[in-house]
Amino acid sequence: MGRIWRYGLWCGLLLWWCSGAVLADCVGLVAGAGGKRFWSEVVLGAKLAGQDLGVRVHALTPMDEEDDTQREAINRLVAMGCQGLVIAPSSTAREAHVALLRKQGITTLYLDRDLPGERVAVVATDNGAAGELAALRLGQALGGHGRVLLVRLKPGIPSTDARELGFARGAREAGLQLSYSPYLGLGVGEARSVLHHFLREAGPFDGIFSVNESTTMAVAVVLRELALSPAPVHIGFDLDPLLAQAIRDRRLYGVMVQQPRQLGYLAVQRLVGVLRGQTVEEHQLIPARFVDLEALARPELAAMIANQE
Repeated sequence: MGRIWRYGLWCGLLLWWCSGAVLADCVGLVAGAGGKRFWSEVVLGAKLAGQDLGVRVHALTPMDEEDDTQREAINRLVAMGCQGLVIAPSSTAREAHVALLRKQGITTLYLDRDLPGERVAVVATDNGAAGELAALRLGQALGGHGRVLLVRLKPGIPSTDARELGFARGAREAGLQLSYSPYLGLGVGEARSVLHHFLREAGPFDGIFSVNESTTMAVAVVLRELALSPAPVHIGFDLDPLLAQAIRDRRLYGVMVQQPRQLGYLAVQRLVGVLRGQTVEEHQLIPARFVDLEALARPELAAMIANQE
């Protein structure tokens, strides 16, 4: 009798669980391109969350942000049987794709970037606020006036688009005269070539803001090659050992720093929560912080950079 009661209880619990949730065995992560070290940290955080939650995390990092490339990566993860996906959407085409996935029983959470549609939640850096803070810091460094250049990555990427809009707002409030670079693309080599020509033709600038890791690296290289005097005050985005050294050498004034490992961890944690029938916060925005030479000496940042080497 006891065994029959326990059997009935377990069957009831199983039916209740399956009626409101999917048993998450594996989840897929489709990262973005244009900033390899940032995305490798995101993937590491996602896999740490998977270990803590007992879920396999399959991560793919496409080489570019083209829609076809991302669609192929998503399809590969679905074919592997993942019932949940964490996606850094590369274009607005993801909206229709995610709606189709939802009909197939696939739950999607957006990472780093947000778009309208049927995603269940988004975990991202507060990119608009980060752009505004970069403009504020640049304005302070320039004494509230000067001609500044906004170095852009690629149109249609929600995260960098938001940083650009935030910086433009902040630059106007700071009294800065704003100019825009051409879109540089995802590769450092390509960006370096375009920027080298642009700065020689359109300069001089008193300050520069670059919106991600690859554009920051390109600007740092080009400014060293051109040896402009006086050198523009350069604020970038994201941090790695090479950019940290550029700050120490005073070739880079500072960078806006995200928390990529936390982004990856929280994204998987929330997705698995949804798959297990839990209610999660729809918007989780993580603030970025400004790191200059003084902040770089703090022990927690020194440890973070050492872990990346």
